[in-house]
Amino acid sequence: MTHIIVRIMTPEDEAGAREAWSSAMETLRQTYRPIEGAIGDWKPPGKLTSIVAILDGRVAGTASYYPDDDRLHLMRFGVHADFRRKGVARAMVEHVMGIAQDRDFCRLSVYTVKECGVVPVYEKLGFKVCREEHAKWAESDKFQILTDVYMEATLTGASSHRIDG
Repeated sequence: MTHIIVRIMTPEDEAGAREAWSSAMETLRQTYRPIEGAIGDWKPPGKLTSIVAILDGRVAGTASYYPDDDRLHLMRFGVHADFRRKGVARAMVEHVMGIAQDRDFCRLSVYTVKECGVVPVYEKLGFKVCREEHAKWAESDKFQILTDVYMEATLTGASSHRIDG
């Protein structure tokens, strides 16, 4: 098995991260797309940190996270189509979980669209569905209704206080 390196994204990683993100979005856009203007000027409530997963010398995946109260929230999570089913998603989630635990966050959270089929993937990685609601911010040519799913993983060994990171 090839070793996956997960680390903070550097300027040298940006082109590879764009390629990985573009590949991930190409797959997702077959299921849904944001409604124009629905996302607007949203900004995360905490400092956004981006990571990359390197496999076989290429950026295989990318994700970002930010602190929000007693949790780290995972977003912009994507794996290049060439590297799926090779442990890249697991390596990135485990990396962010480790960061969250080291900084005493209690939970790791993520939103996903149910119709993309990745809820079971997140469940295998330790997440549980906390809330589902109609995704009014997105539309689909395949599905009449899209479901926004909020999921959390409880981190063991973390204290109950918040440390911004």
